[in-house]
Amino acid sequence: MPVDPVLAEHFERATDLLERMRQQSQRVPLTDRVARSQRVALLLTSDMRVLAASPRARALLGGCGEGAALLDHLTADGARSLRELVHLSRGRSELQRLAILHTDTQPRHLLARLIDREETPDPARRQAPALLIEALDIAWNAHLSRTLSGSFGLSPAEIEVIEGLMAGHNVREIAAHRERSEHTVRNQIKTALARTGTGGQADLVRLVAMIAKATPPAPSGAGGAEGLGRSRLLDLADGRRMEVLEIGPEAGRPFLFLHGMLDATAGLARMVGYLHERGLRAVAPLRPGFGESDTAGPPPQALERHVEDLRSLCAQESSQPMPVVAHMGGAVAAHTFAARAPEQVSAIVSVAGVVPIVDLRQITAMPRRQRIVAMTARFAPSVAPALLRAGIAQIDSDQVDRFLGALFPEGTPDRAVIDSLGVADLIHTAYRKSVARGPEGFQTDGYHVVRDWSRAAGAHGRPVHVIHGKRDPVVTARSVEAFARELSSRSLTMLPDAGQLVLYKHPHRVLDAIEVAM
Repeated sequence: MPVDPVLAEHFERATDLLERMRQQSQRVPLTDRVARSQRVALLLTSDMRVLAASPRARALLGGCGEGAALLDHLTADGARSLRELVHLSRGRSELQRLAILHTDTQPRHLLARLIDREETPDPARRQAPALLIEALDIAWNAHLSRTLSGSFGLSPAEIEVIEGLMAGHNVREIAAHRERSEHTVRNQIKTALARTGTGGQADLVRLVAMIAKATPPAPSGAGGAEGLGRSRLLDLADGRRMEVLEIGPEAGRPFLFLHGMLDATAGLARMVGYLHERGLRAVAPLRPGFGESDTAGPPPQALERHVEDLRSLCAQESSQPMPVVAHMGGAVAAHTFAARAPEQVSAIVSVAGVVPIVDLRQITAMPRRQRIVAMTARFAPSVAPALLRAGIAQIDSDQVDRFLGALFPEGTPDRAVIDSLGVADLIHTAYRKSVARGPEGFQTDGYHVVRDWSRAAGAHGRPVHVIHGKRDPVVTARSVEAFARELSSRSLTMLPDAGQLVLYKHPHRVLDAIEVAM
């Protein structure tokens, strides 16, 4: 369906104007930010009156407007710490201004701090600091892991368990997530307590929280897309550059990881401990137009140029064929690469993989946001940049939680994974990294995903292991099963309890398949 170029230009101009207006808008007041938060967030006066509260915080307070109701959900230590902060705020003391509160519910840890007088939104109370209480989210990164390992001699497995404790999970939940026995997890906690010299889990959480607060973020260019691993820019033959992230031990067995459209390598960041345990090294190029990788021209040519980029990268990494892990939309590039360079690919592991979307019934079965993007990419590709920029503006603003909520609504299996693992901030960071160069990468993905690329998938003859969630809302189980039947050498693992976030929910299933492919 042709699109009037004047109409396309109008959308482009309108989007640019809206983006300028967004950038010029005033900063959101603290009370509004707290009230809109998707997490537990409270702003209290020195007499425990609620100035602002998020929906989840109001539910925690039982709907009342008194912050004192929070005390009913705190442990004895947590209640004592909160009372001490309240006392300090009334006395205008410059002593302790931060405390970690332990709860008997989710989230298990809250961070309470005194807000400087000039930050207090109530002018009448500027002479008494306010209390800001938020869910304690630790931005886990390579620096923090290395600090814990180097300072206390903690193993990757023990650090992974501590990360689970920081997210508020109990022993049973950590054991289920790591696919280990509860006995093993308890022993790892005991070892971590002994090595850190802490007297219990509460003290361990306090220690790690303070270390995290003092730990600097990964420097630009050293921490990769999510602050984990090693990042470099690879010079390509045509003058472009491609960002390449490596996660795992430097001498580990390599595999190629081709990311999806939005969350880049966030799924790998969750698996860093497991990669070290298994001696695996992920080589994850950011595809053209994503992160710091240069674009590769119009969508029809971009995929072919990217295949040449992958050939150069793999030739540098290994003289032997490598497994290729295709995550979500990375499946198109993985199969096309295998068709062009089968000698460099030992097998493909397709995780939550995209299949050729050529039937309108596939598109109409998608959730609303994905359906709109797919329809635009299929029938009006010249309008796609304006639509994609609208999504990018939402990611770049303070509405990224709302963007994530539209993709993974409350009550869905994927939202349960995000909440249980505490990875919302990790995914937010990955989203912002992906959109750093604008919509070109997404435009290329959208163009190819909604066209028939099955010829490439059937041409390479490499073994393919498909791992898919039966409750995936975007790519139906039926379409994946039909696609798998067309492949000459394939195996299919359909996980009944998973949605789109298979890589997060079942990391060991993916790693087992990678090791088989080696």
